[in-house]
Amino acid sequence: MKPEFHRGAPRSVDTDVRRAYAVLMDVELTPEHEDLIRLGIEQGRYRDSADAVHRAIDLWVEGERCRLELLASLDEAADSIEAGEFTEYSEETLAQLPSDVADRCKARLAVHACASA
Repeated sequence: MKPEFHRGAPRSVDTDVRRAYAVLMDVELTPEHEDLIRLGIEQGRYRDSADAVHRAIDLWVEGERCRLELLASLDEAADSIEAGEFTEYSEETLAQLPSDVADRCKARLAVHACASA
């Protein structure tokens, strides 16, 4: 299930960035970036400089998607806390937390094992 984005986060992250522009853009690269692209082409990782830039943009878009998903998860967690959906731990009960988590994981695995059998 795709997370719902709150608080005005842009929803157009899934669009192909290369198709979002109707005109070509000129981009100036640093000499270091040019050297890295040239090396990538020589080593066969990229067909040409445009391929290298497209892959860089794809990575940037994926990073933005992950960032937005993280922000949505944080919003969801904040909403859960505001709704009182949390467990408070003291120093004494915190020691029990790893065991509680392990028990919940075992229970989930058992449910999935039964469902797939």
